[in-house]
Amino acid sequence: MTGPVLFDRDDMIAEIERELALRRRNYPRWITAGRMSPNTARRQIAVLEEIGRVIGALPGPARTLFPEPPTGGMSHAEIQRRDEKAT
Repeated sequence: MTGPVLFDRDDMIAEIERELALRRRNYPRWITAGRMSPNTARRQIAVLEEIGRVIGALPGPARTLFPEPPTGGMSHAEIQRRDEKAT
């Protein structure tokens, strides 16, 4: 591990929005199927929404506490730029 990995705030917020959309789409089915309670679904969505608000309000670049991802520490935007140059 080379230390903390910096992620672009917009990338983090986009990922939270993607995950929220996935949960909002799937949780109703899971509740109906008995895989999840309505209270658990509401709580998990609320927690993720709060994480988005906190990240959006942080000053400066946000740092992850997790090990370096398989992308070698590249942000989503950097990966996109690299991939666009390769095509």
